[in-house]
Amino acid sequence: MLRVEKIRKTFGGIVAVDEVSLAVEPGQIHGLLGPNGSGKTTALDIISGYLRPDAGEVYVDDRPMRKSSPARRARFGLARGFQHPSLLEDRSALENVALALLPGLSLRQRLGRVDRVMEQPWSRPAVQALEVLGLLDIANERVSELSFGLRPLLGVARVLASGSDVLLMDEPAAGLGAHEMGVLREALQAARDQGAAILLIEHNVQFILDTCEVVTVLNFGQVIAHDTPQLAMQSPEVRTAYLGSAHA
Repeated sequence: MLRVEKIRKTFGGIVAVDEVSLAVEPGQIHGLLGPNGSGKTTALDIISGYLRPDAGEVYVDDRPMRKSSPARRARFGLARGFQHPSLLEDRSALENVALALLPGLSLRQRLGRVDRVMEQPWSRPAVQALEVLGLLDIANERVSELSFGLRPLLGVARVLASGSDVLLMDEPAAGLGAHEMGVLREALQAARDQGAAILLIEHNVQFILDTCEVVTVLNFGQVIAHDTPQLAMQSPEVRTAYLGSAHA
């Protein structure tokens, strides 16, 4: 379980995140929504350990994480995906995903061990992640030879391969076509059905409506709604934040 309690972060005089609380249960996909500048990515950076909050706490299975590095959080079962994943151009798609099988290590340490991980059966979780996303046919291709449209899915595959209990996803559907979004949705739902707690940032509202059970909506760093996606998007405050008018 992921639990976030009243996290706050300021940059100079700007309050980026203002006492945000949320909880993601095992077997749940929880959407984190809001217009640009609402504090979503800052909140995700705090949850994953890339930023230290000014106040508040993050818990993974009731274990406080505030003083833990991203690597330490990974060892405790929290995996973070990025909108623009850092991929190694001279390595294969499978090798890039297999790096997730070595959590809590520096990139240099993981690169030193990835060749051993590639030996069966150690690489099986990475193979399965590519398979569930329909990418098995490019497993042995170098990233430098792949289209840019496939790269975000490799980032998703890396998170899924980690086998972590808590998955943080930052706009995984960005730039995907309808078919790829359908494959991504099924992959996330499969991870949910296996008990993962998934927190998902996404600008595609329809993807959120089709994928998430619960959403938390931010605006100017504050929570303005917490409900099912359908009810949250009907909130006048949410409609004003997104559209500029509650009656739009």
